[in-house]
Amino acid sequence: MKKFIKILVITLIVIIFLVIICAIIAPPIAKNYINKHGKELVGRKIQINGLYSNLFTGYNRISDFTLYEPDDTTAFVSFDTLVVDLSLYRLLANELRVNEITLVHPRVMVWQKGDVFNFNDLLALASSDTTETASSKDTTNSSPMTIAISNINLRQGRVYYEDKIRQSVWDMEDMNLHIPGVYFSGENTNVGINLNFSNGGSLQTQTEYNLTNGDYLIHLNLQDLAIDNLQAYLTDYLNISKLGGLLSADMDITGNVNHVLDLSVKGQTGLKKLSLADMHQKNVLTLDTIGIDIQEINPSTNTFYFNTLTMRGLTTSFDLYKEHNNLSDLMKASPADTTRSTVTTDSVAETPTRLKLNKLDIAECSFTFNDHTLAQPFSFPMTHISVQADSVTLSGTNHILMKMNMGQGGSAFLNWKGKLDDISNLMLTLSIKNVDLRGFDPYCLAYFAYPIRKGNLAFTSVNVITDNMLEGRNTLDAFRFELENKRKDLKAEYNIPMKTALYLIKDKNDKINMELPVKGNITSPEFSYRKLIFKTLTNLLVKIAVSPVTFMANSLGLSPDKLQSIPLDPSQWEFTSEQFTTFNDLAKIIKDKPAMTLVLEQQINLPRAREELALFNAKKKYYLSQHPEKSDSTLLAIDYAKIGEIETKDQNLNTYLSGIVAPEHQNNSVTDKALSLVPEQTLQDQVDRFIRLRNQKAATYLITQGIPEANLRVETIKPEALKIYNGKNQYKINLVLPGDEQAQAEAATTPATNSPEKTNAQTTTDRT
Repeated sequence: MKKFIKILVITLIVIIFLVIICAIIAPPIAKNYINKHGKELVGRKIQINGLYSNLFTGYNRISDFTLYEPDDTTAFVSFDTLVVDLSLYRLLANELRVNEITLVHPRVMVWQKGDVFNFNDLLALASSDTTETASSKDTTNSSPMTIAISNINLRQGRVYYEDKIRQSVWDMEDMNLHIPGVYFSGENTNVGINLNFSNGGSLQTQTEYNLTNGDYLIHLNLQDLAIDNLQAYLTDYLNISKLGGLLSADMDITGNVNHVLDLSVKGQTGLKKLSLADMHQKNVLTLDTIGIDIQEINPSTNTFYFNTLTMRGLTTSFDLYKEHNNLSDLMKASPADTTRSTVTTDSVAETPTRLKLNKLDIAECSFTFNDHTLAQPFSFPMTHISVQADSVTLSGTNHILMKMNMGQGGSAFLNWKGKLDDISNLMLTLSIKNVDLRGFDPYCLAYFAYPIRKGNLAFTSVNVITDNMLEGRNTLDAFRFELENKRKDLKAEYNIPMKTALYLIKDKNDKINMELPVKGNITSPEFSYRKLIFKTLTNLLVKIAVSPVTFMANSLGLSPDKLQSIPLDPSQWEFTSEQFTTFNDLAKIIKDKPAMTLVLEQQINLPRAREELALFNAKKKYYLSQHPEKSDSTLLAIDYAKIGEIETKDQNLNTYLSGIVAPEHQNNSVTDKALSLVPEQTLQDQVDRFIRLRNQKAATYLITQGIPEANLRVETIKPEALKIYNGKNQYKINLVLPGDEQAQAEAATTPATNSPEKTNAQTTTDRT
């Protein structure tokens, strides 16, 4: 705009100069002189076809005027007709009165190349003329001349501007201007401008300006201005290949030219059919309409009051790649600012920002999240997004509601209450319903290597932040969530037997309901709400899948400690009442989870078992020696009980064994004496016989308790492991899901290797 004003000023200087010449010299002589000596006068060729001046009436007219470029062939400024009507007799009263200035079909052609404009030579000429005029000004006191200008008109004008480097063109046509009068003594000067843009759109302005005090009022009406020309300037900051849209505004601007920032803007502005494409010709966003009703904007007081903000039809996406995303790709790297400000922030008094929006209304928008970091790309569309708020302020409490559809009948609702300038205290509720879990198959494959067969998800999250401390209650509700078998060709990020975990937490109606509480300090650099939820959920699933018996025992109100293993005596062939109770509890678990397989793995410490059997045989011999009326074949249960009550440190037992062992063993311990009485192979055969007998009895009893044979495995630890086993004698209890056994075994041996954090969920949340 400043460049345009300069052009008009220069043009008027030339015109006034020519009018004065015309008033002095006869029109034909003046016209010929100007045509021949234009370069001497203004440094450029001038062509005038018609010149008329009446020195008696003050009426002057120039027609077919052209001021050329320095090349003498290209027109810089031209017009069809210029009329200047002066009241010459008023000069006698020291008054310059202009009755009319009319300019018909003016054309101004401006180009710029970097810092160079095609009128730089005229600016230099005008500057030198001004200096000479000022130096030769008469300094004698005289009364100032009164100036009155009326009826200024510009008809069917055109201003063409081209930035040759940016290849940007602004072509303003059908420009019309009307000023009833210019007043220098208190009255407002009214200026009306109408123009059309060649690539679409129109501008109408009506300005009132007081030359005395500098007050102004501008009414601006802009209709459907095509903004594609702005692309050439935005490419300094953005990597874009296309920009489109139509800008409209109907605003009143009031202020004072002496106080630039002290202005008030009111009215409406809007943008429609907006489109922005990246360097790959892909639309980053499109927008049907956005409109803002401005109550008042005042930069000097930092006031930003809006009545309404409406938006319709926004479509955008976020594309995530391993090293970048589509939004960061739009931004060009700016050079580092090496300048240093010498003014400290304490020395500048900042005016607090006053922001208020009476109504926010966003509807029919869509957003798509695309994750290209996975082996199988993930795309999640969200449509029919709406955002509503009755009042939005910067420092007050706001209440914003958001709704959206999430594909396949899913929906989401968000309720937010808080302050825009202070997130240390707020409340946020999120509710997601009926989301098809098959859409998340790429994540399930990447993290766990399990394809999703089917399932629907509902998720509710209630979060309260008080003094930067978050406390969230999250409820996950999934129905008929099923997975395919784990893919062995994929390397999972987290080693979790997901099928087992999901099956265990399902209720009898095939429904999963989980509570996921989270806590944390939102100011911590490590804080991430998504990671907190994911870590809590993942660690919980690890615990369930690795220790299914414990989880099921807690679910059914049983004692989890007594269901980890069943202690055994290597010499027993019958089970105690406590052991039968454990069997009964395990039967209840299988009845509740009929797809699970109960695995009882007998683990026997062979050296210790042989010792115990040798002692049992030695104690039996001693018992029979004390009761000659009994024999090995006539012993009853009460006899075996009494045999078991004989203490190994009993001196009578030791004396008895010393009398029957070989002389070289008489000074050995009781255990060694007992071992010397029976060959090692015989003892091993007894151990093996008792192992088989216990397995048979355990399997038979559990089947009678309702466990299908297909869901039961009573077995002994593998021979190679049995030879080196040195733990307790026991039945190790486990629950496995067919098809997920290998994953469960791997997770049991390395439960934390690939987990999100090598800590439990509570530790994670406490730390962050």
